[in-house]
Amino acid sequence: MASLVLFGKNWITFALLEFIQLKDDPLGYITNLWNLIDLSSLVLCALFVFFDFSVTISRQSNNILGAVAVLLLYIKLFYWLRIYKSFSAFIRMISEIVMDIRVFSIMLFLCLAGFANIMMVVNNNRTLNGTDSLFLDVVGWGPANALIHAYLTGLGDFNKDTYVLYNDDGSIAAGDNNITVWIFFLGATFLVQLVFMNMLIAMMGESFGRINGILDQSTLKECCVMMNDHVWLLNFSEHFKQKRYILWLTPGSEQAAGSAVERQLTQLRAYVEERAQQSDQATQRMISALDEQVAEVKAIVDEKDEGEEGEDYEPTESEMMMDTLRTLAERVEQIARKVKADEE
Repeated sequence: MASLVLFGKNWITFALLEFIQLKDDPLGYITNLWNLIDLSSLVLCALFVFFDFSVTISRQSNNILGAVAVLLLYIKLFYWLRIYKSFSAFIRMISEIVMDIRVFSIMLFLCLAGFANIMMVVNNNRTLNGTDSLFLDVVGWGPANALIHAYLTGLGDFNKDTYVLYNDDGSIAAGDNNITVWIFFLGATFLVQLVFMNMLIAMMGESFGRINGILDQSTLKECCVMMNDHVWLLNFSEHFKQKRYILWLTPGSEQAAGSAVERQLTQLRAYVEERAQQSDQATQRMISALDEQVAEVKAIVDEKDEGEEGEDYEPTESEMMMDTLRTLAERVEQIARKVKADEE
């Protein structure tokens, strides 16, 4: 009884929250997948408890209803795990991979449906001859049985015991399409297992690399999505009562487009350009400092030359050193002018 009371209190609480969301934005509520999952989970849980006490339907049917309700609850558990960073990135990766293989899933289903249809047509001869069927009767409906058989064949579960039938004397029975079945079986295994499954691995690897390249952005996006799902809990007129401005931040459009490799190349190009600009600024500062030193040396040399004009004397060692400094200063000045010209 205590568990029933606890269930009732929690159910009423969550039902009121869903009702508030539905009342505030009916169209937005019914177009949101998570809202539909919440609503379905509440309805199924309530029906399961009601049928368990009233015995209106059979216990077997009620157990199936409970299994679906438990599935929805676990899906909702994955939704709330997005609060944590590590789980958020992983769940985001799974959802992106599922979205990326939509076209592939359709093509795979068509391939399996084609093989299942072929096996159904070939199995008609077995039905006419009254011999064993090519596939097991799993759900009691021929097309579904054939599709399940094709799916298991693609996964490597080769239930081929009835592909070849033998007579009592050990010879292969005629009229049961034994060879034809094997030809279609080999074609299906080659196409599904070798081609489609390897394509699936390659597509998942590409999606994994793309999401892993923007892992932090994906994690923040999941958190923002969860915040947006529950933004109706906030009273904006109260929160922004004394605020005059609201800042709306959006990601840059130049970084939003392109694949993960292109975004990484853009970031690398920006980094190289920034480093080159810093290097140019450092070189310019060094050239400016060198210009000042050259100017000081030239001033000293010019003063020395003015004092020695008109005199006939032998140059001393210090004077020879001053001549060398003058020549060096002129060379440095030429190099500085050349560097400036190249930059312009």
